[in-house]
Amino acid sequence: MPVNAPNTTARNIAYIVGTLLLALGVITLIHPQIMGRYGLNANTTHSIMSIRSLIGGSEIGIGGFILLGGKLSVSIRARLLFAMFLFGGIVLARLVSIAFSGATIPEMIMRELIAELFLIGLIFVGLKNVARS
Repeated sequence: MPVNAPNTTARNIAYIVGTLLLALGVITLIHPQIMGRYGLNANTTHSIMSIRSLIGGSEIGIGGFILLGGKLSVSIRARLLFAMFLFGGIVLARLVSIAFSGATIPEMIMRELIAELFLIGLIFVGLKNVARS
């Protein structure tokens, strides 16, 4: 095995994160009304197209990159770091939003924050396993 080859744990974590993002993107593409959970109303042609393209398309593109980046010679480590920065940015923005809100934080927002922190922890485990290879 080459010196920088990732182990199975790191590779599987990258596949889990990539598949999760790809699935969320496909769901958003097919059913943009799901964004109503966040107060984004998909009740006009423009809003439906925007949600599908900006949110669904981004998730599909990022998930696809994480899953298929190896075909472009992008290492598992680089893909996991990309995912870490992605979810780190989401968590940071969510925490800033919570701090600026001044309102009671909906339970759904806290659940999502916990899920995002869990994903960061999972990605961190993958990165530690790449470093051991």
